Amino acid sequence: MDFFGEQRTRTQRSLLLYGLFFLIVFAHLAVALGIMALLLTIFTGGIYHWVLILVAIWTIGSFVIGSFLEYRRLEAGGRAIAQRVGGVRLFIDHSQDAWEHSQGVAHQHEPIPKVRFSAHHIAVRNERDFPPVYRRYYEIAQQLAIASGVRMPILYILPDEQGINGFVAGRHSQDMVLVVTQGAIDKLSDEGLYADRA
Repeated sequence: MDFFGEQRTRTQRSLLLYGLFFLIVFAHLAVALGIMALLLTIFTGGIYHWVLILVAIWTIGSFVIGSFLEYRRLEAGGRAIAQRVGGVRLFIDHSQDAWEHSQGVAHQHEPIPKVRFSAHHIAVRNERDFPPVYRRYYEIAQQLAIASGVRMPILYILPDEQGINGFVAGRHSQDMVLVVTQGAIDKLSDEGLYADRA
């Protein structure tokens, strides 16, 4: 697979989508102005230009404000999208913070957990401590990142989704995420996982 060729193709498609978006904005503007001009002609017998200007401002403003609000919602990039769909992050915790809530005498002989599960992440101190199914996912993503010469993406899973699916999201390499379903991790072989992410 020609990774950089595919990247160029995807960039061209993204530019096409931007162009289509602006075309839709102008089409909405033209339709709104046409309808308002028709209504003014029918009910008042003339066209008031200041009304058409207000309609144009309202139409363009609604697109601008809607786009700005959506941009703010997705400002965190790929992470915001992954969290929005219910993704759980695979996380290597390099901090020195203790995971236990208490350091009292009663907890001195309890084993230190190697994996910490929460609704938002699965954290480990070392990648070898991931449960085997997630460690395989981590290692394959790491190998593909090295092979393609890109930064390792932030990894997410959709634990409640048994279908086979996955996607990559993010505005730049620092916030790039790779999200796969639990079904893809459970049901695909290593070769299938490589192809799923290729």
